[in-house]
Amino acid sequence: MMAKRTKEEIKIWRDNMKALSAKIKAMPDSEKQGLWKKLGTITPEGHCLSLHNTIMLYYQSGRMLNQVGGFKQWQRNGRQVRKGESCVGSILVPIGAGKEE
Repeated sequence: MMAKRTKEEIKIWRDNMKALSAKIKAMPDSEKQGLWKKLGTITPEGHCLSLHNTIMLYYQSGRMLNQVGGFKQWQRNGRQVRKGESCVGSILVPIGAGKEE
């Protein structure tokens, strides 16, 4: 089981995610489209990830990922995460306005 992250660790992670997101947004469209065509990441259900999320995962993992999904997505498709395995990256999902800490 993973240890719970401290508030400081969470803040650092959020700051890193925001910086990575800003880097992707600053890329020229031609560079983004080229990466998206090259990477072509999909979910277990066969849906393509957005351009932004595909590039975000690429920069975090440092490699091309053909198929990515969340824990429950893999379970619904008959796959199971094995003990000792971990995620390769994170994507940001807007969940509405929240309070800043």
